[in-house]
Amino acid sequence: MTTIPFVPVFRRVACKFLIAWGAALVFSALAHADLAQKPAAGASSGFPERAPGEKSPLELKFIVVDRAGLYPCADSPEEWLVVEKGRVEVEFPMIQKDEADFRAVANYLGMGHQTQFTADEQLLLHCFYRKMQSVWLKPEGERYRVVMEGEAAKLAGSTGPVTYIDRHGQIMTVEQSSAAPSVSRPLQEMTAEQPAAGVTPEAWPKLEGIPVRYRLSRHYGEMHACSPMNPVSSGYGYDALKQGDAEAVKEIRRLLGMRQRPLTARGKKEVLAEYEKMKAMRVEKLATGNYFDLTVAQRKAGTAARIEGIIDAQGRVKELRRASVADICPK
Repeated sequence: MTTIPFVPVFRRVACKFLIAWGAALVFSALAHADLAQKPAAGASSGFPERAPGEKSPLELKFIVVDRAGLYPCADSPEEWLVVEKGRVEVEFPMIQKDEADFRAVANYLGMGHQTQFTADEQLLLHCFYRKMQSVWLKPEGERYRVVMEGEAAKLAGSTGPVTYIDRHGQIMTVEQSSAAPSVSRPLQEMTAEQPAAGVTPEAWPKLEGIPVRYRLSRHYGEMHACSPMNPVSSGYGYDALKQGDAEAVKEIRRLLGMRQRPLTARGKKEVLAEYEKMKAMRVEKLATGNYFDLTVAQRKAGTAARIEGIIDAQGRVKELRRASVADICPK
């Protein structure tokens, strides 16, 4: 009778058991990791499953930020812009580490192909990212209630209009006292109300950044004197303009080469037309240059192009986003 050594047999059995046990552990870990990356619908995110054609919560936040105005830093007083520049120096390296959201913001603003950013570009990216992070979307049925971070504490017992956005990106306001929705205005108005035709406003808004606006006017040529920011002509004449913003008239005349001679009726019309084009632009200060938002004509009748970009301190123009829009100028 042949005797089988006990120790070698035990070693072979033990090795097979350990290999099988280790494989089971690896498979179990991978399975749990996969489940962690793909939570059940509504389990933790709070957002319902998306149907084809519907926008993601991140895309909806981008829409809210666009409607609210891209830049809390640019729309604020000069001293706030100084604070914002300081925040960018400290925080920009940190927001870049949020790779998914930062890259989504960069793609949305037309800078997705870049790995290096100028001071102006960093300011735009930081402002948009920070504002996007401040938007909360609270699911309520088939839509989301829009809550800005600073307003979260006011939800309980609050009254007045509430802003909602549906899954397709349509924004509406609802009075809490009634369920009747109404068409919402932009969350932050981009321009003030236009005065009635022929009436000089009591406090005429002074046009700033005229040399930058003139450079953009020359760069793009055929521009619209009405735009999403200024859809209807004001209806005032040259005399009212000169009375309301004499410094703007003086600077425009200088740029047009009309400073030394009395204006003819045609010259007054040119100054007024140039002022209208400049006023239709949105121009905001950045770190060293300016952000711009304007509308230009397109060859196809009834259409125009909305262009957003940066004009740097040397006058170089860089387009970030261009989109076709309806020609909304009054006929």
